[in-house]
Amino acid sequence: MEDRRHTELDEKHWWASLNCAQQVSANSLSNVGYELAFIRDGNTAVFRLDDSVVTVDIEGDPNLNPNITIR
Repeated sequence: MEDRRHTELDEKHWWASLNCAQQVSANSLSNVGYELAFIRDGNTAVFRLDDSVVTVDIEGDPNLNPNITIR
């Protein structure tokens, strides 16, 4: 079994996986320096900027203080 944490996908793949609402929020986050790190469970986009983490749910709503652990 392959460990997905070590599978690198290019940024285009991750962006293509976002729906329109998520892309709007993602664009705003990327404009201030956040980078799309990964997508969790197929519907929650996780963004990082230094030690800061923001998630964007399926409806495009950002959570600036998510309860998420990044390894």
